[in-house]
Amino acid sequence: MLSRLFRSRTPLSPDEREAVIDYYIREMELAAFQDREAEKHNRTLLQHGQNLQSPDSVSQLLEASNRLALNARQLTDRHANFGTLPDLAAPSYARWHVVYVRYQEWTEASYYAIEAISKGLQPNLERVQQLLQIAETHRQSAQREDAKLLHSVRLTPHDLQRIYATGQSSPEQDDSTPPTAG
Repeated sequence: MLSRLFRSRTPLSPDEREAVIDYYIREMELAAFQDREAEKHNRTLLQHGQNLQSPDSVSQLLEASNRLALNARQLTDRHANFGTLPDLAAPSYARWHVVYVRYQEWTEASYYAIEAISKGLQPNLERVQQLLQIAETHRQSAQREDAKLLHSVRLTPHDLQRIYATGQSSPEQDDSTPPTAG
């Protein structure tokens, strides 16, 4: 423990520090995209989830789940195409990539579960729940890695405000058109 406290760190150059902040802003943009799409799905689930005997409700849920799965795939693809990253951000990036892959698996399983319901079949809800828990466990791990990353660049409250404001107001946030299935 003491060795961690007294370990000498090479200070980041202003360019390195800015590269890490830029990386983190891109992560925030993706998080805003994911949050917005999940909120749309959740609204449909709340509105129609208690009425699975209604063909219209099941159709609405199928459409919302398909859209969420397509957006999860788009999210994973966008993340995979981040390009060059600062070395310091690599562990955070790797953890978030696993989160997005696991999230995509969960959204696809959710879609197939609702599709099974629409066909009068019994869905594997236990597996859907398990995939959600796996994705959430990975998300928590990625958030811990982010905390380390942000601590290592010694962000000020002003830096954090800039990151969150930029990430939440990004044009990425307005690009909600899902890719075509295929």
